Amino acid sequence: MKITLLPVVAAAALACTSIPRASADEVVSTGLIQSVSDKREQLTLHSEQSHSDLLVYGLDKANIFTADGKALTTADLQPGQRVTLEYAMRGQRWYVSKVILSEPRPAARVGAEATERIRESTEGDARTPSAPAGITPQEAPFPSQRKLPQGAVHRMGS
Repeated sequence: MKITLLPVVAAAALACTSIPRASADEVVSTGLIQSVSDKREQLTLHSEQSHSDLLVYGLDKANIFTADGKALTTADLQPGQRVTLEYAMRGQRWYVSKVILSEPRPAARVGAEATERIRESTEGDARTPSAPAGITPQEAPFPSQRKLPQGAVHRMGS
């Protein structure tokens, strides 16, 4: 009877590997980077969970990634960025093992220039609440487009 070693070796290799996860001793916190030390060894995070600042050590030895898995370095971390940290207590200090850089929130990307472009693109659009060109506010077809005298109250259906 022949025994093939390939399935046995594959099963042993699979058993020896593990999927990286936060251990039972590690804590996860998300927030904004307040500061990164000059030597890139420490990071201060303003935690969304505790609403306080958290100082972690060992940043220079931590695994740092983007949300989609791209590897980064400590040089890529800047104050104001939103990150998620995995960290654990060693002695009297918190040591970080993993940093995940979050994608910027959409609201942070929209600036005055984008707002102006939106305003220009909807100018004169029938869906906007401004009165069409050539019509005085009192002649506007929709009550929300009419300018009421100061102190007057608009009632639906009037």
